[in-house]
Amino acid sequence: MGHADHSDPLAATDPWRIPDFPSGTWETEKLIVEGLDKLDIYDERYNITALSKHLELHLPDLDLFEYGPVDSISAPESISAPLEDEIQQPIVTADEDVWSLIRHDKSATQMQELRTWEKFYNHASKEPSTYISEAGPRVLDAVLSFSSRKTGLAKETVRPEIPTVQCEPFLLALFQLGLGRESKFFEYLPGTSSFALRFEGCRISGYCKGTFQSLVDTFIAHGNRVRDVQEFVSRVYASQRSISTMIAFAGTVSSTLTGVMRRLVTQTGRPRSILQLQSLFHRPGLLLICLMEITTKVRRVERAEEMLSVLYDWSQNIDEVDDFLRPVALQILARTSQPWLQTIGACIGLQPKNPGVSRVCQSTYKLTSMPCFVPKDDAANILQTSGSLELLELHKPDHILAKPDTSEHGTVPHLEWCFDWTDIERIQAKADKYEKGLLQAMKVHKSHDNHGVSQAGYATSIHPLPIHSEESGENLGAPKYPQESNGYTEHENWPFSIPHDLTSEHIQTSQHSLEELLPDCSLDKTLEAVILGANDNVNASIKSIPPLTIAPLLSLSPIISAQARLINLACLRMLFKDHGLRSHLSLQRHYQLLGDGVFTSRLSHALFDPELKSTERQKGRTRAGRMGIHLGSRNSWPPANSELQLALMGILRESYVLTGKSQEVALSGGELPGDLSFSLRNLSEDEIQRCMDPNAIEALDFIRLQYKPPPPLDTIFTLSCLAKYDTIFRLLLKLTRMMFVVNQMSRDGWTRGRDLSSIDRASQRFCTVAHWFVTTICGYFFECGIRSIWDHFERDLDKLEKRVNVDHAGSGLGERDGLHHLQEYHEQVLDRMLFSLLLRKRQEKVMHLLEDIFRLIL
Repeated sequence: MGHADHSDPLAATDPWRIPDFPSGTWETEKLIVEGLDKLDIYDERYNITALSKHLELHLPDLDLFEYGPVDSISAPESISAPLEDEIQQPIVTADEDVWSLIRHDKSATQMQELRTWEKFYNHASKEPSTYISEAGPRVLDAVLSFSSRKTGLAKETVRPEIPTVQCEPFLLALFQLGLGRESKFFEYLPGTSSFALRFEGCRISGYCKGTFQSLVDTFIAHGNRVRDVQEFVSRVYASQRSISTMIAFAGTVSSTLTGVMRRLVTQTGRPRSILQLQSLFHRPGLLLICLMEITTKVRRVERAEEMLSVLYDWSQNIDEVDDFLRPVALQILARTSQPWLQTIGACIGLQPKNPGVSRVCQSTYKLTSMPCFVPKDDAANILQTSGSLELLELHKPDHILAKPDTSEHGTVPHLEWCFDWTDIERIQAKADKYEKGLLQAMKVHKSHDNHGVSQAGYATSIHPLPIHSEESGENLGAPKYPQESNGYTEHENWPFSIPHDLTSEHIQTSQHSLEELLPDCSLDKTLEAVILGANDNVNASIKSIPPLTIAPLLSLSPIISAQARLINLACLRMLFKDHGLRSHLSLQRHYQLLGDGVFTSRLSHALFDPELKSTERQKGRTRAGRMGIHLGSRNSWPPANSELQLALMGILRESYVLTGKSQEVALSGGELPGDLSFSLRNLSEDEIQRCMDPNAIEALDFIRLQYKPPPPLDTIFTLSCLAKYDTIFRLLLKLTRMMFVVNQMSRDGWTRGRDLSSIDRASQRFCTVAHWFVTTICGYFFECGIRSIWDHFERDLDKLEKRVNVDHAGSGLGERDGLHHLQEYHEQVLDRMLFSLLLRKRQEKVMHLLEDIFRLIL
């Protein structure tokens, strides 16, 4: 390529030649040199003086250059720039607007200019940006309009221009749409249950249609979720089948939604950009998604326990996924559980029962299936405490525990959720204070019990008559009510009329109780923290609070356990002291278990002794005096009902009087405790056929002891326990017969043994072996199967009664040491006896073998 060819300015034929660019494209070498001369200026921003001189390149002189260490050279003056830590950053609080800081920051607006080489050479030069996004919304609208027209011409169709709307009004409409409200741009279509844009195909100035449509779809989803939640709340309120827990949940969801809207409206102001609007609805949108999820799950739930279980599982999932939504989920769980917790509180006596509804009806309020978060021990305590409280109210209605609305023992605690250690410690302290105060009140009121106890420790089931005081002339057994209060006579309309001052006091107490039910961390504060992001700094403290899995145990168990211990103590005192439980248990030991020697001897002679007068009808002989049935020495069997009455009449009463209980029999009108008497047992056809044989071991199976425990002792002597007592008595009666038979055989053998010529060695040996066998079996059954087990039971009862008599909290009486525990222990004692006596079902073969031996002896 020659020198005259200027078609290629980068031709490499002469690399040292200055390129000759075409005219109008680049300046020549002269312009470059002149541009370098212009750099000799002062720039205040960069503190540069005579920059062109510094750009000169000075090569060292090779003749004077020497190798060696370089002399210390002073460091050049460098440009000192402030460190990042020294720059004062503006402090932004939760109440300040971030966008206002940028708007008022003048330095930020002054530095918002592009850095180009042209601007570097000439500060006065201005060049328009080549990016459409930086050119402003008008340029983008023009480009989009031109593109639309160009596309229409290519397809030979006339496409209408996409209408554009201003950004600020449309952002406000989007804000209203996010709140579930209609506007000039959006309307709600009930047919599709969704919001829709009133003007199809429009867009915001400065944004393309795709971005616009994505933004609209996002906020339509927000508005639809708000409307769905609102419709769920409306359906719950309108339905007559809605349970109280569902109504409380709907109210909590409605309060949550209202709080979110109020915070968005009052604390955000008018949105200024799409990014701000999206950031504003980010957390509320996640909260709406969670609310939609839980409302969908509980929509068809019909039981409060099932609903609370679903809500508890949902709260656990929120706790594991989103930390900032955890406080809201816990607030919803706590507020929704309040109706159910109030019902449980009424069942165990922490709250007064509803007017016109007995506590018996309240205690059956779905307590058979507890929510999943209630521990098994607490569920058992609730059921047992509820039953014990019913018993206490029925038989001792004037007891202080039967009146939870009284203020004699201080404020009654209420069941509530606690989710931090401070509230948990407060609940524990409140439960301890309540238990100590009530124990002291029970000690004071112990002397005012209305049930009388006899000197021997046996209390009759008849209510005592009121005791009249000769000194004061008042009825000590009647309930005492206030006579006058501020000129108001209370006995006229008591308790339906309440004075005005008592009404005001009741209102104040109700307000105080309501404040206790609602924790300090209210729903509004929680929503404010969630929406504004104020709880981000508290996320570290969330890890230090107890997990939700143990929150029910820490917040509900202290009060439930304290109430269970108090009610158990009151009920056990009522059974031991007022109703003579030990006397009734001793009655079973003496008669059902044949522990009374006088009764056993009298019964044995009345049934088997042939020397007594017979109860059979005989011509020319009157039946009088002590008579017997003569089992084994009579031809006709079974005896008539009148014969049984003549033989067994008076045995129980005489035995009871001989044990020193004559005073109790006289007080009860001649009746024994529990109407103890002989009766006929209901037998099947096969059993009746076996009873027809007088030589059979089952000949006396139709005789039984009938005992009807008086209330409230029927909670200890259940039907199952009475059936086990009857089974044991049936066996012991057979053993008594066998003892009488072998003793009679031994006596007859010794009598015949006086005549040596008539001795039958085999018969005598049989009598000896039979006597030894029956005596050994009876000794094992009566000693190991009855006496040892019952003695251990008596020792445990002594310990329990000693703890019941203690009036302070350290008595050692646990929440499980109540009526239910005593009844279970009573049945366990009887089960151990049945096992020792070979009466369990798995021991039938052994018992059948033993009965075969008894039949052989008979």
